[in-house]
Amino acid sequence: MKNIFKKLAVVCFLLVYVLTQAQQYYPVKVEATAMFPSIFINDYQSADNFRVQVALKDVNVDGYNLILKVKFDSPDLTFESINGMSLSLAGGEARYLASDELALLMDVNDLKITKGAFSSSSTIPSGTYQVSFTAYDVNTGVAVSNGLTDYTIALVQQNEPPLLNTPANGEVIDTKINPQIMFTWTPRNFVASPTQPFKYELKLVKVDPIDAIPYNIIQSSTLVIGNGVYSDIENTSFIYGLSNFELEPGAVYAWQVTAYEERYEGAVLTKSDLRFTNAGQSEVYTFSVKDQCEPLLIEEPELKLDPVTNQDLIALAWSNDPSHTEYELRYRQLGSVQSWTLANSFDNIKELTEQEIQRGKTYEYSMAVKCKNWLPEVYAGTFRLERKECEAPDPILISSNTAAGIILNWEATSTATAYQVSYTNTATGVSALEKNTTGA
Repeated sequence: MKNIFKKLAVVCFLLVYVLTQAQQYYPVKVEATAMFPSIFINDYQSADNFRVQVALKDVNVDGYNLILKVKFDSPDLTFESINGMSLSLAGGEARYLASDELALLMDVNDLKITKGAFSSSSTIPSGTYQVSFTAYDVNTGVAVSNGLTDYTIALVQQNEPPLLNTPANGEVIDTKINPQIMFTWTPRNFVASPTQPFKYELKLVKVDPIDAIPYNIIQSSTLVIGNGVYSDIENTSFIYGLSNFELEPGAVYAWQVTAYEERYEGAVLTKSDLRFTNAGQSEVYTFSVKDQCEPLLIEEPELKLDPVTNQDLIALAWSNDPSHTEYELRYRQLGSVQSWTLANSFDNIKELTEQEIQRGKTYEYSMAVKCKNWLPEVYAGTFRLERKECEAPDPILISSNTAAGIILNWEATSTATAYQVSYTNTATGVSALEKNTTGA
């Protein structure tokens, strides 16, 4: 019970202390606004971005010398001034710190970490920071402003990479109709001062082989189109036109946009993507250039006589064009659920003999043509190699096999009036002949 009263007493004391501190009179008031909260510490050295006003409320004091310190506090990181910056104010004066003064206040060499760690010496991680200020009398070292009330909130976050618009992912572009391609993208949640302009870089890569993963190709491929990567793009669009490298009909291309800014590292101007997630790289889109491929025209199947074997055959033919590089024929019996028989050809005709199809059976077939890539197949119709005027039926099926006898079954041919069936007993070697049967 005594421990509970002790804890309550401590809490009450702290509340009284905080309220007392907040209500205590301080002659100096500090107000600040982070116009564009940034991950870069030196962005807070610009008066265009970080506005800090220091005011001396007592009008009777002249030439008041101060030391101003700053503190950034978040759940994961806290850093604050070591020595701070010197400042002199006249009575009743309120003024904004200039960029050279902010450079002293936010000098990375005068900031110490009291919680967490910097990922680098020049940037801070994303997060919500309470940025507070405390002014001290230069002679006594006593705080003359209230750090509990003199603060601002800075929501520090990295920007998202651009959102790709056109060409749409998977779009097919006919460069004969429109030889120019308009690449467009949209910036997303940019937080930056107008003095910190962003630029863009467009990378265009041929996807080869065509079924490769576009992201892997664009990250590792050296097959960069034209003069390589298109950099220093200040707008959110880029026209790929006649002056650029000609795109290949039938090919698939991947494209990606990277956002970056140019920053000085000392005296050297460098490209920086630290302000962005994913190194400023957008997702990868693909588009294909329409294959200039003439459509396939199917001719009627034709019954022919093989001059060598003197056997009937079915000739399947189709149109031929210089843009065509290969053809694929698929056929099977009409109504069948069996797999298709495939036959590839570099000619525009395919002849099917009795060794490949059965007489008296109807077949369906389709055709596909390849120029640069395979076009969708075209259903071509049906064909049939008719039976001869009088020929043995095929196939012959055993419909019953019992001690009472064997029953054979076959499809009757239209011109046959009777059939002769010969058979042999394989156990005894005795053969027999049945004549003038009309079929089972």
